[in-house]
Amino acid sequence: MSSEKEEGHKSVATETLSVPLNRKNYLNFVFYILNLYFTYGLGSYGWFGAQTNGELSAIYQTLVTPKDVAFAIWGIIFLFQGIFACVQLLPRFRDTDMVQDGVSYYYVCVSTFQIAWSFAFGYNMIGIALVFIVLIWLSLASIVYSQYYIKSNNHKDNNNNSNSTLSPMTEFWLLQFPFDIHCGWLVAATALNASVMAVKMEVTPDTEIAMSLLSLCVLYMVSFWVTFALSDAGGPNITIALSISWAANWIHNQLLTPKNALAARFDENTIVGIRNAYKIVSIIVLAQVMLRVVYGCLKKSCFRNKDTTNTDAMKYALELTLDNEYGENEMDGLSPLSNNGKRNSRDEEKGLIH
Repeated sequence: MSSEKEEGHKSVATETLSVPLNRKNYLNFVFYILNLYFTYGLGSYGWFGAQTNGELSAIYQTLVTPKDVAFAIWGIIFLFQGIFACVQLLPRFRDTDMVQDGVSYYYVCVSTFQIAWSFAFGYNMIGIALVFIVLIWLSLASIVYSQYYIKSNNHKDNNNNSNSTLSPMTEFWLLQFPFDIHCGWLVAATALNASVMAVKMEVTPDTEIAMSLLSLCVLYMVSFWVTFALSDAGGPNITIALSISWAANWIHNQLLTPKNALAARFDENTIVGIRNAYKIVSIIVLAQVMLRVVYGCLKKSCFRNKDTTNTDAMKYALELTLDNEYGENEMDGLSPLSNNGKRNSRDEEKGLIH
């Protein structure tokens, strides 16, 4: 039997190692390279005659423009997506549900739309850029939802239908985190792109104020949804919530020293009010995340204690049942060795057989 089991384990391992790369694996890697090349080339260096993101940000200063340091999150996004693009080529990762069904072809869409956005924004086509950034976010949301659905189903089925041998932490950091953080940041970036278009269209200051407050409401609602509304099976998406808190905090910091363009359009009380609102939301989102994490830890602890209590209760009930059966047999004059020897081990434990 042991040799058969060993052969079975070897065949499973051989089958896992022999899974070939497929179209999705190749496309994920190629489109990551293309996305990195064009996004940084156009956005940071102004290739092909495009204006850089920094130049355009200075031209279109909005009430929801974060401080420059906030955009450092792109380094984290591209670093982890680069790690994903490489590890999903390896035998251990390439055929997992999180890659094949979770990411699927959605990352190809993300990269394609992001390259298109870089061209549109770089050439000052703000309206078209807004369309593309919405498409980027929808593609990322599709990845996040698909991976959440896979995790939820595997949890309900006790992982019986999962082909992954990865630990939860490995799966999260290598296959989920790169898209969760990107999706969370894109919520704020989409709001920023909409405000940039409003500035370009030279809408009234009241309209800009309304858009900034609407953006704040959207940021908070998304953070609340991913923190509390998702089931325990798939788990809350803390990464998206923290990305939103990050964006709101740096919007607040930018408004501490507003640019001249903003100071000319809005009075100080308006700027201070919006600044404080974003700071408060940033803190509230952080508090919600900590509350959800503590709740999750307590719930796991309670379930663990409950399982231990149930196990002890079952053992105690079994002991009582066996004791009662033995007592009845003794009262009926039955030998402890009767009943085909079924009580022998039990009697030995009680010291009745010597």
